[in-house]
Amino acid sequence: MGILLTDNGLLAKGRAMASVLVAGRVSEECKERADYYIRRAGLTASEVIRIVWENIARTGEVPHAIEPNPNEDAELEDSPLMRRYYELRATTPRCEFLENLTPEGLKEELSNRDL
Repeated sequence: MGILLTDNGLLAKGRAMASVLVAGRVSEECKERADYYIRRAGLTASEVIRIVWENIARTGEVPHAIEPNPNEDAELEDSPLMRRYYELRATTPRCEFLENLTPEGLKEELSNRDL
């Protein structure tokens, strides 16, 4: 029996495989812009990464880098939505507690709340 790809992840010989964390680095600007489009698509960054990796595993094809379209960048930057985003970002106070929170600290903080 080969590897099967399902909505729940990869299955090998009928058993679910353990999931692993995949990480990478991009510029802050790239992350913010990508997050905007990902949210518009109704997805999370984690879901997009999973979709890309599963497609590579299924097809054996790695997506090639796409050259940026300068016109698209200018249109997005000039959009009322992005202007409002930058305005809100500039006026939102920083929260050092959240910025310095470790994954363990977040788990502890959430476990102490009635959610």
